Amino acid sequence: AEALYRRALDARWRTLGPQHGHTLTSVNGLANCLKDMGSHAEAERLYRHALDVRQKTLGEGHPDTLTSYFNLAVLYHHMQRFSTAEPMYKRVLEAQVRTLGEHHMHTLITTNALANILHDQGKLQAAEPHYRTAAEGFQAAFGDRHPYAREPLENLAALLRETGRHAEANQIARRVRA
Repeated sequence: AEALYRRALDARWRTLGPQHGHTLTSVNGLANCLKDMGSHAEAERLYRHALDVRQKTLGEGHPDTLTSYFNLAVLYHHMQRFSTAEPMYKRVLEAQVRTLGEHHMHTLITTNALANILHDQGKLQAAEPHYRTAAEGFQAAFGDRHPYAREPLENLAALLRETGRHAEANQIARRVRA
């Protein structure tokens, strides 16, 4: 997969230029591939390139710029650089709520990602309302069975078990399995 991403990026870079939106989509695709392979330094360099270009050409609040911020936050989360990733997720979420609305799919994905990083750091009280918001939003948009709705529900159930609220956790788990 990496070789295909590199070829696509090279072709777009040569024909469209390094600042074109399609080129930046290829940059992000390659960066995602590299992140998944554990090549974090190169992935970070590529994510930063896309973010820098989008900030300059589209502005801070543009959805594509926010996606670049989000991708970089995911990388830092993946690398367990929580103190860097958490404020990035918060910044993206705040901007998405303002520009896209709190029920937009990208906003809900960021809400769930913020809940995950808070949960990973043991900040359970802070994570819980974000899991609930993400789950409710995805359920309203897609129904209980959609993977986007299931993930925050499963994570919420795990959090509830960790905090000793087994009855509510079991109720949610049954709903997810139904």
